[in-house]
Amino acid sequence: VVRDCRSGPTTVKSLEINNTGASTYFVKLFDSMNPTLGTTDPKFVLKIPATTKRFVPLVNGDGYAFLVGLSVSTVTTGGTGGTTGPGANEVKLHLFVKDTEEA
Repeated sequence: VVRDCRSGPTTVKSLEINNTGASTYFVKLFDSMNPTLGTTDPKFVLKIPATTKRFVPLVNGDGYAFLVGLSVSTVTTGGTGGTTGPGANEVKLHLFVKDTEEA
């Protein structure tokens, strides 16, 4: 499943990911709206081992810019491939973004 978070330019400052499941998952961030899992190249991929909670600051200047929009997905395969997601409530993701009003 892909979740479209924001359309238009967005800057992600950090992520908090909590994988309570028994499997390793990959959180993928896409610089597009409505990406096709398994076909669209993600801009950013994070591997999250089983039963791990992780805070990830994106230190590319003042965050990581997504120009077209921001979509996210969590699947069992890294890279571009993978369409199988976690079970219900196994992975929780919080995105911290820069408001457009911030200078």
